[in-house]
Amino acid sequence: MGSKPSFYRIMDYGMRFGIEGLFSDLKSRGFSLEDSQLKHSTRLERLLLVMALALYWAVSTGLWDEAHNPFPYEKKAQTNGPKKLLDA
Repeated sequence: MGSKPSFYRIMDYGMRFGIEGLFSDLKSRGFSLEDSQLKHSTRLERLLLVMALALYWAVSTGLWDEAHNPFPYEKKAQTNGPKKLLDA
């Protein structure tokens, strides 16, 4: 950026940052989508749907496990620290 960034320019870069992360996850870093060699768009759409559902399941399972089975050092921090608003 050559000039001082405006609020809208910063928001554009923020959205772009999230999209680039998604593309890298779908391509070389994560699911290796280009290695699937699918030619038909309907098959590719189904593969993307299955991958999105699998990613959602994996993240939600991890978040649930983190909330219900904390590590021992996290249990100590919860008993000594202030109460969370969501625990009420």
